[in-house]
Amino acid sequence: MDAILTRKGTPIVKNFSANQYELLADYTVSGSAISSYTFSGLNITSDDEVVFVSDITNQNNTSFLYLYVNGNTTTTNYNSQQIEATGTNVSGVRTNDPRAIVSIPNYKTYAMINIKLTNNGYLVFQSHTNYKYGSEIGIVEHFGTSTFTLSSIKSLTLTSSVASAIGIGSRFQLYRVKGTVQQTWATT
Repeated sequence: MDAILTRKGTPIVKNFSANQYELLADYTVSGSAISSYTFSGLNITSDDEVVFVSDITNQNNTSFLYLYVNGNTTTTNYNSQQIEATGTNVSGVRTNDPRAIVSIPNYKTYAMINIKLTNNGYLVFQSHTNYKYGSEIGIVEHFGTSTFTLSSIKSLTLTSSVASAIGIGSRFQLYRVKGTVQQTWATT
């Protein structure tokens, strides 16, 4: 699909092809609440980008969901920066853990996480989360990285800081971004 991006009427980018997504995994929690879920059998390299989409039901206390890679569940092997906005209040915190999602009890929490393995082997992720509804809506952004390097991502594990905080009906989907962005820059 061709499109033209303009700035003040001047073409900047044309022939912009939209990326497509390949579904790698789709899991819905059933039976009983869980504390952790692992996507295994992956082969994600620095040439890939993946997107994790979640719809979390939490009946317990507020919990953080951590994103671990390749079974490395040592929390201090990761760093993240969190920015949260609720109403007119904005706060931030830096943590020595792979905090990717904040889940609030008795509400659905929606999150989208862009995950990438850098060319020099670090896991990096950016998470966009919203929780609550209407005038109570809250948003949280997380930016995280591993402190260690790896050659590929073989598994991704999402683990809650509170036991059984991932409730029945929670859904996790993992997509690989396919295709490339083709750009032809205007010369005028």
